[in-house]
Amino acid sequence: MDPAWIATRENGEEFPGDEHPAMIALKTGTQVNDVVMGIYNPIKEKQTWICIDAIPIFKKGKKKPHEVYALFRDITAQKEAEKKLEKNKNLYINLFNSLKFGFAYHEMITDKNGKPVDYRFIEINYAYEELTGLKREEIINKTVKEVLP
Repeated sequence: MDPAWIATRENGEEFPGDEHPAMIALKTGTQVNDVVMGIYNPIKEKQTWICIDAIPIFKKGKKKPHEVYALFRDITAQKEAEKKLEKNKNLYINLFNSLKFGFAYHEMITDKNGKPVDYRFIEINYAYEELTGLKREEIINKTVKEVLP
């Protein structure tokens, strides 16, 4: 790899060359799967995300591999979508929690005939807690019959 390119882990830390999946597979003789690496190309000023699998190849009768097949999948679009999703999620959470009126999101529970019989608390905002006195950590994922019998 061009030394001007910068390899990073998902958390932004440097990804040392000796920890590359191909190097690990060559050292250990074991297959390495689904390692995510970011590659920054300073010429293009672009980060590309790849998912790497490394498969050691052995010569007949040898216990140490003599080469490694490394497979790279470009997952940049997936990482960008995840980043947008996280941003939208944070926007939603901030909006949801800044509402001045109480809001609760529920899952309807029905009987075998489709008739509603209960509902489950999925999410509530801060105003809902203030208005009802019910605390989020005490009601989320519980049914109304469990919370208010």
